[in-house]
Amino acid sequence: MIKVAGFSLMLVALAALGGCATGVQPNDPFAIKVDRLSQQVDQLSRVVKNQNQVSLGQRLDDLAGQVRDLRGQVQELAHAVDESNRRQRNLYQDLDSRLRALETANGNAPTTAAGTMPADDGRTAYDHAFNLLQQGNYSQAESAFNAFLSQYPKSKLADNAEYWLGESRYVSRDFNGAISAFQTVVSSYPDSQKVPGALLKMGYSYDELSQEDKAKQALEQVVQKYPQSTEARLAKDRLKQIKNKSH
Repeated sequence: MIKVAGFSLMLVALAALGGCATGVQPNDPFAIKVDRLSQQVDQLSRVVKNQNQVSLGQRLDDLAGQVRDLRGQVQELAHAVDESNRRQRNLYQDLDSRLRALETANGNAPTTAAGTMPADDGRTAYDHAFNLLQQGNYSQAESAFNAFLSQYPKSKLADNAEYWLGESRYVSRDFNGAISAFQTVVSSYPDSQKVPGALLKMGYSYDELSQEDKAKQALEQVVQKYPQSTEARLAKDRLKQIKNKSH
């Protein structure tokens, strides 16, 4: 600021001198020196101005480069997140396909001596709800499974219906509702084949809700109680993901 002020005062002084020199003869040595000095000051002013413009341009170029670098990093992170989500969806689909195949293969409820379903078991209502789930009509499937459980609470298909109710909520991202249904499977039907899957999906749901401690607790139960199962393998994978997120 001092240099700029001094430079300005010098210009004022030169201008004053130039004004005083107007009354001097053109060949006056003093007037000639003042004129030359004025020209030099003008040149110096233009040089300083150009240097300031170059410096500003350089700073803008540097900032633009930093923005490009940050944009590239953001794109890389977005790609990594998309890839992680894609792998998770594949894992979910693999598990669900296996469970649904098992459900289709072993879904026949106990029969009477004549080979028919007991009239109060609700097989038709259950199949209707399950078909809605397979078709991707998750909201309708949830309502149908709820209706089945309300109408046939003692059915031998009740544990399956409760599990698929949780699944309907899970794929709709109602994770709290899903946890409630999966917990019912674990608590009310401890001998059900659906328990490993219910614990696994409870872990997934807690993780989606960022409740990592509860997620790890549910997933570790799968690994400890059902170490040779597909669910245990998937639980280990999810536990690794949770551990990596916390580092």
